[in-house]
Amino acid sequence: MKDEKIVLRHVTPIENIPSIIKDGKLSAKYTLRKNSFDSQYVSFEVYTGSGFLEQLCSEKSRDGKAFSLFFCKQRMIDDGIIFKCGPDFPGKIENIVYVTNLSISKDEYEQIGGYLFVEDEVPLKYLTDSCKKELYEYAKKEKIQLDEEVFY
Repeated sequence: MKDEKIVLRHVTPIENIPSIIKDGKLSAKYTLRKNSFDSQYVSFEVYTGSGFLEQLCSEKSRDGKAFSLFFCKQRMIDDGIIFKCGPDFPGKIENIVYVTNLSISKDEYEQIGGYLFVEDEVPLKYLTDSCKKELYEYAKKEKIQLDEEVFY
């Protein structure tokens, strides 16, 4: 992720990608935590390079695959997107307990970045350039119609 300074990652089951492309945004409707107070928020991890969350999400996916969406935090801030975190939102440990039922090593836990939340939805225009390219290639390969306007 060399094209942006602070990169946020949202990992989603691969089966969500066609709807995300069609909607042109990442929405809270894709959250796995439907009955929690943060279910109206999109969660992001401060990306550290770890592949652990992709592995976990793949295990939760009905297709056994995950897709990482990488967003530029600074561009989001510049456009007035407000990030939430703190005691009113689940942190890393709460999310890991929810996803893994505690089957995680200390090293794996430490590799995961901190969490931030955005209410409701985030347009795909905030994807990093490299992620836009990857998403475009995926859509082309899977014959998913992608209106490139969603990137701008």
